[in-house]
Amino acid sequence: MGRYFYDIFIEKGLTENTAVYLNMLILLAITVVLVFISDYIAKNILIRAFHVFAKGTKTKFDDLL
Repeated sequence: MGRYFYDIFIEKGLTENTAVYLNMLILLAITVVLVFISDYIAKNILIRAFHVFAKGTKTKFDDLL
């Protein structure tokens, strides 16, 4: 996938330098989106797991967390 957008830009007639920078920009944007999605999913899984753990214990201290 790293060269996919680069090849498209070259086919469209962009210069090699412009194609390289646009390719990097698009790959960076995709990476940022994937990081935010994985962060959101992981955070929700951890919060649910800690809620289940806190409800399963007898102490009341961890229920406040």
